[in-house]
Amino acid sequence: MSKPETMKPVSRKSIVLLPACVFLLCFLVSSGCIEKMELPSEIYTDETEFSAGDTTYLPLSPIWDDSYGFQTPIEISIAKDGHIFVADPAANSIFVLKQDGSILSEFQDLRNISVDENTISPIDVDVDQKMNIFFIDGSQRVYRWNQIWNDFGIDSIATTVTFVNTTSEIIYEESFETDGHNFRYSASSNGGFYNAINGYFIRTDGLNISIQEGAYSGNDNLYYWAAEDTDDSSGDQNDEQTIVLNSIDLTGYTNIQFFGLFGAGNEGGPGESVYDDNDYIKVFYSVDGGNTYENGLWFCYVNNGDPDDEPIALDTEFDGNGDGTILGSNLQEFNFNIPDASGVIIKIAVNMDEAKEEVAFDDLKIKGTEISVPVAPGSVDCLEMDNSVDWTLYEVEWSSDNEAIDSLLNPHLFFNAGSYTDSIADHYFTTSKFSQFSGISTSGDDNFIYVADEYEYHNRIVRVDFKRSHLIKLGNGIDIWIQKGFFEGSKLNVAGLGTGAGTVNDPVAIDVDNDGNIYYAQLGDFFSIHKIREVTGDFATYPSVYQLGQNEIMELERFDDPLDVAVDKDQFIYVANTGAQEIQVFNSYGNLSNKVGVEDRIIDIPTWESWAVQGTDTLLIDTLFIEGNEFYMIEIKGAFDSPRAVAVDDNGVVYICDTPSSSILRYRLSNQLNEDLNPIP
Repeated sequence: MSKPETMKPVSRKSIVLLPACVFLLCFLVSSGCIEKMELPSEIYTDETEFSAGDTTYLPLSPIWDDSYGFQTPIEISIAKDGHIFVADPAANSIFVLKQDGSILSEFQDLRNISVDENTISPIDVDVDQKMNIFFIDGSQRVYRWNQIWNDFGIDSIATTVTFVNTTSEIIYEESFETDGHNFRYSASSNGGFYNAINGYFIRTDGLNISIQEGAYSGNDNLYYWAAEDTDDSSGDQNDEQTIVLNSIDLTGYTNIQFFGLFGAGNEGGPGESVYDDNDYIKVFYSVDGGNTYENGLWFCYVNNGDPDDEPIALDTEFDGNGDGTILGSNLQEFNFNIPDASGVIIKIAVNMDEAKEEVAFDDLKIKGTEISVPVAPGSVDCLEMDNSVDWTLYEVEWSSDNEAIDSLLNPHLFFNAGSYTDSIADHYFTTSKFSQFSGISTSGDDNFIYVADEYEYHNRIVRVDFKRSHLIKLGNGIDIWIQKGFFEGSKLNVAGLGTGAGTVNDPVAIDVDNDGNIYYAQLGDFFSIHKIREVTGDFATYPSVYQLGQNEIMELERFDDPLDVAVDKDQFIYVANTGAQEIQVFNSYGNLSNKVGVEDRIIDIPTWESWAVQGTDTLLIDTLFIEGNEFYMIEIKGAFDSPRAVAVDDNGVVYICDTPSSSILRYRLSNQLNEDLNPIP
């Protein structure tokens, strides 16, 4: 701000303002002086002239005053749906209004707020995309109320949850590398038989049997199970020989599957192989100790119109005719699903009634995914599994505990920096140095918020991360996780104590734009308004975007007790310059663009010198020379008693909390009004 004796003879603004000045000069000469005018309660074109054209912020009517129930409106936030949230500590309430000024009755839970029978006096409020209404009371706590949960109601709340591992694991494996008869499995013919190289049902390494193709391949390690001419007299003389695996415990597993390698030693094509309509390999399963076996896998001869001398293949229909993948000497893996059960028995039956009808199988496996033990939602075990890519939610035990449900529907504690876990993560914390949150802002991200901590030993901007705490079922049947706040040590402190750009000294307000840039206002040395931006690398840093000498917003003497800062969708910055009774507006480059609640006037020098209000709410800001005559450009204030908070909606309407008058005033640029000076939708 320039003083009269130090101003330049010709203002740099004179060219821009010349058209308006010429018009006003005639008016001034004819009237001789200008009297100080009050801001109008409504906008009328026939009563008040505004000299700044389309750059003037015009007040909208009516003023929202104490008739709305406001006592000390101290902070304001605008949700994505346009609803306006006003924190009023004297009323112990958060008022919620539509853009037309009507009070929304469905937010009565935010009036006369009480948490755990303690009255809460909110000093700041913000709303995220999930309609979580976060608010603070100047302590180390953050509170929450959710609109969506209350709109739909909570049907039930999870008491325990179980998770299932996303990766299948081997529960059982039989590779036949050692003899397992009578303790891992039971084989017919008293553990198998061997007559000669072309009559056998045995565990083998292939060296003592005939194989038409020379050798099997694709088997696991060295040994496997092979069969040929299974009704040979050296066995029990039954056509069918079997292996039955001992019962396999499936407790704690789901998504059960059987896997095995299967092959045939004769690879002759249609009419040239040796398998006939009596030959097969059949895999059965029986669950939970039942006496009934179900079909798992069948391999049968391929019916090419001849009951003899055909290949053997997967029988997908279990009808005795191979219609799938043909078996060869290179063993291939096949599998089938087994229903969830406490246990399973696998039986493999083989019938090969002639020499040269050769088959083999190996590496029999049961796989499944592990089910966790039931855990409480929000417990350490639950959070570890829920936040791990290795686990996913499996089953939920629900409860309709009304007390627990009501505690979530009502305003409740979201985060406490003094809790045991979070105080351990915070190296600033001691039992005598609690945080004092003075501002809160959602981040545009569903996973964390920012708070300003003004406690004298802290002076910092803090990030509060989210973690899941409860699983609820809404009244519309949708299951959603509820989150709570916590300190994650490596991400906790965003900006700390200092006097330079991007440091913190007595912070009072915070806001975040759509790109994640953080803005905060402070009362300590040296810079009042800061903009910082996260830079990621080995660890995140938050350097200052603006610098002294480069951005007007960083000028040392510009502000007088700025108690709030807000940013709009175009990254224009609005500063509640409380001590100067004005709102200053800066573009995204941090350079002054406009002011709200201030009128610019051109006045002759004698009139200015006669005014007794010089230097209070009427200030000399520039000197103009028009047609050889000298005039002053002055600012007339008085629209606000003490503008404590500012917010801007997506339509460009500026909302100001004027706390001493228990009012909220609204302004909009004149180029956003129609010809009747009504807001353009």
